[in-house]
Amino acid sequence: MSTDNLKDAPSLQHLVRMIRPTVAATANAILAPKPKIRVFEANHYVRAVFAGMSPAQALSNAEKDPRPTIRKTALEVVPLIEQYLSENDVRWFKPIPPVTHQISPSVRIPIKPLGIARVGDKVVVLWPQLWKTISLSPEQFNIFASYMKYGLLDKFPDYHDFHWLEMSVPKGKKLRELRVRTVDAAQLLEHSQLRDVEQKIEDALMIADGVPKADRQKKPKDPQQDSFL
Repeated sequence: MSTDNLKDAPSLQHLVRMIRPTVAATANAILAPKPKIRVFEANHYVRAVFAGMSPAQALSNAEKDPRPTIRKTALEVVPLIEQYLSENDVRWFKPIPPVTHQISPSVRIPIKPLGIARVGDKVVVLWPQLWKTISLSPEQFNIFASYMKYGLLDKFPDYHDFHWLEMSVPKGKKLRELRVRTVDAAQLLEHSQLRDVEQKIEDALMIADGVPKADRQKKPKDPQQDSFL
């Protein structure tokens, strides 16, 4: 089985976003064209602030970014990172390399957090959510949190928690707002439930790999109306 259709998923967040209630819907999400400009590249400015750059300097640098989408995203989220720092006792920050979580012989999940930070008396994994008008559904967040728990936190005992920095626009609002979510905010899946999710990904990949490139805008027939999990 080819995993070429997943190469455009730069992180666990993006991969989980493609998991839908049915296998066919997941295949459609895998096949959907991916944007050429991705807002997650604005994490460059978020990381700089956590590493010690003043928010004012980060905003000044972002103003000069030649990429309109990245510039706009950075200008909107850097003030929210400043809010996070004012509300939390962040003592230090350290980038960490990506961790690959193998879920099958053909599928690896890239877990690429921003880094780790000492927040109060805990070391937490930081994950900024930069999408503006979309985010993970509650079910998708539960899957994300489960992989963070089993694929990262359990492998590194010094990491006590993660902080998902939700910075999308809440429903009914016009501007982005910061909401911090931790592993306790999720309903973690059992390993057997995650295996069902992984089987859904495998089945969706089989459908996606069987669709000729010329027909990839057409929706594959749904082979089964299965539940989300």
